[in-house]
Amino acid sequence: MKKLISHWLPFVLYLGLVYFFSTRPRPLGISVDMGFLHPIEFFILAFLLLRVVYSYNAKYAFTLTILIVAGLAIMDEIIQSFTPGRISSLTDVGLDLIGALFILVFKNKKLGKILGNKYG
Repeated sequence: MKKLISHWLPFVLYLGLVYFFSTRPRPLGISVDMGFLHPIEFFILAFLLLRVVYSYNAKYAFTLTILIVAGLAIMDEIIQSFTPGRISSLTDVGLDLIGALFILVFKNKKLGKILGNKYG
């Protein structure tokens, strides 16, 4: 139960937040490209998912995390294609993946300490 609350809950809540904002039409008057947010939000998503994956001592944790996040990025863009006022693009998926891949930059002792795992 502790793992469910400490690892899964932050990931699920954040994923819900990402999809909540993805399903909102773009507010009137905002014409600025918000593409710079994609790497940031998907870095956070990858970090939270990596915590979940590490908590199960999964083999190939980074690869599994990136593959799942890639699927979530594609799903996000599919959802946006049906949302009025939103545009779906492969560029956004690429930006999402760049953000997720930045988690690899932090694959060091500090990340291991943050994640509480021997793999860092």
